[in-house]
Amino acid sequence: MSRWLPAAGVLAAGVVLALWAARGRSPAEGGGDAAGVWSASEGASRESVAAPVVAATDRALEAIQAPPAAAPEAGPEAAGRAPAPPGAASAPGAASAPGAASEPEAASAPEDGSAPEAASAPEAAWPAPPAAEVESSVFLVDGLWPAREVSPGEPRRRSPLENAPGYQPPGDPEAESVITGRRRVGPIDIPFSGGARTATNLAKIVLDALALEEAETLQLIRLTFPEFRDICWPEFPQSRPATNIEAEDAWGFLNRSSVTGISRGLSDWGGRAYEFIGLDIGEGFSRYAHFNLYKGVRIRARDEAGRIVEIPIARTFIERDGVWKIYGYKE
Repeated sequence: MSRWLPAAGVLAAGVVLALWAARGRSPAEGGGDAAGVWSASEGASRESVAAPVVAATDRALEAIQAPPAAAPEAGPEAAGRAPAPPGAASAPGAASAPGAASEPEAASAPEDGSAPEAASAPEAAWPAPPAAEVESSVFLVDGLWPAREVSPGEPRRRSPLENAPGYQPPGDPEAESVITGRRRVGPIDIPFSGGARTATNLAKIVLDALALEEAETLQLIRLTFPEFRDICWPEFPQSRPATNIEAEDAWGFLNRSSVTGISRGLSDWGGRAYEFIGLDIGEGFSRYAHFNLYKGVRIRARDEAGRIVEIPIARTFIERDGVWKIYGYKE
């Protein structure tokens, strides 16, 4: 840019002189007649004044259009940095001379003369969760269907009366079980009756029962009241003495919902053949001392028309010692 400044000045001066000459007077003399044409008595003509101006203008244009001279490559001292010490390590992956850190190579221009493409920066890799976290929070049911482990507990809730004068908390020694979602229970040796050996087989039994419209089969693979009362209910926080809720009361709600769910499931999905595809355990699973609950279950299948459908009739699976049953049907 600095080399063009003198040439640009000469060019500008030449343009001014040329304009004065075209108008018929010299800027130095200020002469010219009323018509704007120089007279012979002034001792100069347009050609005599314009010729040196044109020559200077041509030289200025040549100076501007000439390619710049290549500057000598500056060493590290000229660039303001010290030379690499002997034995310095080069950047990983860069081809460099031994003992010196190399600079990255400039991208070469394509042979067709087009502008070279700018080198794109590598995409930042999304940080993967630690392996221990994945292994502890996600479980593969039957080694195939992922289910994320979730806590069965509830957030701690405070009574609006806590700040009232003379407030006494209710006598509930096991109140903490609401937060953890589990009561402490002793050993239970009662096995599940019936059921299936895998969650996949249990889902296939549900599909076959729907196709054959067999409500009895759907009932047979369901958790029984004795199993609920003796295995499940003691571990639920709702069973602690402070609630005054009995197993029969809780079973009444669960049983009513399941009976309605079987009837509605047969109405919506019964009488059609299905091919099992997979399981979607949308709400994850919770571990208890004597069983595991899998919630939000949807059975993915292909119907007779070849369409993929999701059947949510069996909403909760329960597993104990490798035996799978339906805990409850969706109402």
